[in-house]
Amino acid sequence: MEKDILISHALDLARRCREDYVVTNTPFLDMAERSALDSALRGCGARYVFFGGYAEAERTVCVFLPDYADESDITSGDDCPIKVLRCKCRAGSPELGHRDYLGSLMALGVKREKTGDIVVTSGGADILILSDVEKFLLSEYKSAGRVNFETEAVPVTELRVPEVKTAEFRGTVASTRLDNLISEAFSLSRDAAAEAIEGGLVFVDGTKTVKTDARVNEGAKLVLRGKGKVIFKSVAGETRRGRLSVILEKYL
Repeated sequence: MEKDILISHALDLARRCREDYVVTNTPFLDMAERSALDSALRGCGARYVFFGGYAEAERTVCVFLPDYADESDITSGDDCPIKVLRCKCRAGSPELGHRDYLGSLMALGVKREKTGDIVVTSGGADILILSDVEKFLLSEYKSAGRVNFETEAVPVTELRVPEVKTAEFRGTVASTRLDNLISEAFSLSRDAAAEAIEGGLVFVDGTKTVKTDARVNEGAKLVLRGKGKVIFKSVAGETRRGRLSVILEKYL
C-alpha cells in the first residue's frame, strides 16, 4: 500500500474508533509501513497498538483502541482482529517451507496484506490471518504445491510461537554510530552499511532510520531487511587501539 494512502486510511480508522467507540484495525503492515504509520500517528491523540500475534512478529496490524478497551483484551480476547490458520499435513508428507505456503496463498488470490507471519512447524504451519478471510481460507485453502493438508482456525493465544535462537558475539567499532554497528553486526563494509541505511533498509527498534551517524543506545534491536536482526547489548570496554568492544546478539 502506498504510504500516503496507508496514512490516510489509518487516520480514517482512528477517527471512526474515536467517534463510533469501536475497535478498528489496519491490514497487516511490513516493517517499513509500520514505521511510517507510527511516525504519522504520533501526536494525533489516537490510542493504538501494533500487534502481530506474538512479540517477535515481523508483520503487524495497527489496532486503534477506544477509551474503554484494554490492550490485553484486544490482543487476546474476542475483539482480536487476528486469527491463526493452522495447517496440518498428512503423516509422511514432504516438508513445506515459508515460500510454499505464501506462494499457494497468493495463487488463491489472497492479498499479502491479509496475512501476517507464517510460522512453519513440523508437519504444518501456523499462519497469522485477518479474521475477515478466515471463512474463505477454511473453505478453499487445502494444499501447497502437491502437499494436501487440513486447516482449522484457532485463537492467537494458541499460536505455536517459534523458538527464538540467538548467538552472542563480540566485535569492535570506532563508535556507536549506526553505520559502524550495522557494518560490524552484518559483516558489511562501511560503504555497504551506509548504502543500506540511506536506502531505508535499516530499522532501529522498529523505526526506519536513514541517518548513518545516528547514535544507537545499548539494548536496541537492529534490523537489516533481507539480512536479519541483531541486539546491540552493550559496550564491553575499550581496546588498546581506542576502539569500542561491543557485545552483539544475533537472531539465527
